Amino acid sequence: MARKGGFSNQRYPLAKVAAMCGGLVVRPSERIVEDVQIDSRQCSRNSLFFALDGTREHGLSYVGDAAARGCSAVVVSRSDKERAVAMTQPYKCALILVSSPLSALQSLAREYRKMLPQVTSVGITGSCGKSTTKEALAAIASTLGNTIKTPGNFNSEIGLPLSILQLENDTQFGIFELGIDHVGEMDRMVEMLKPDIGLLTNIGISHLEKFTSRSTILEEKGKLFHPGMKMGFVSDDCPYTSALEERSQLRLKQYGFSGVEALDRGLDGWDLSFEGEHFHVSCVGKHLVRDVMGAIQVGLALGADKKDIAEGLEGFRPMQ
Repeated sequence: MARKGGFSNQRYPLAKVAAMCGGLVVRPSERIVEDVQIDSRQCSRNSLFFALDGTREHGLSYVGDAAARGCSAVVVSRSDKERAVAMTQPYKCALILVSSPLSALQSLAREYRKMLPQVTSVGITGSCGKSTTKEALAAIASTLGNTIKTPGNFNSEIGLPLSILQLENDTQFGIFELGIDHVGEMDRMVEMLKPDIGLLTNIGISHLEKFTSRSTILEEKGKLFHPGMKMGFVSDDCPYTSALEERSQLRLKQYGFSGVEALDRGLDGWDLSFEGEHFHVSCVGKHLVRDVMGAIQVGLALGADKKDIAEGLEGFRPMQ
């Protein structure tokens, strides 16, 4: 979730934020926006609250609570205008009307990303191994400069825009995890992030019930490698590399266990040696070492050297 002081620690006029969302401001206000929230309990003065449609509850039910906590504005569907006006009437809270609060959140993230061209962004997807790769790469990138990463598993259509909104004016690297479970989701994620570099860990059968076939999973996850991407990576055991290259017209770089010496310490993890530099990672299982190797190869592409890699990964522990 976008942290307090987000938006690069800047203060944005409400009218500008509304335009970025593609929304219409009702009850105009001179207030500013400092952070974005989807949980009314996290709202405070100058927050922007998005009333998203949840699986169990609708965010509209919490518009009044968000307004009472000092929000600058709430973003609601046009169809909910009358209810939202009534709920916010007692407060100095503007309304931004949109066709879809989720699409508006994604639009805001997309436009915000465009304002930070200095950020080199990396998008990581795959049926498994995304989080480990993301965490390992962020550890390496952090040795090179200010790095923002997907917090936890905020890798969905909701989590990605919130993650993007954590970028700051001095951010150099953004490491983002892209998790999808239905057709069309990757299109929207890529449109928001436009990653400079992409990494696909593998193609498995996660969410097969929604995708219906492995070929559909391949097609959808392969959309990560969008036109204009500078560099793409896949594991050297991926049987679909040729198909991915044909679709994307991008020559994909492969990664694996070559170039690293690995000593298995069982439950204590692995002792690794890369180009003469030694470090220990607390990863149990060789599959996690492959994820770390993917992070190393992307780290090299970002400008890391062997010492940066050893420094970043020493003591690395995957997400639990």
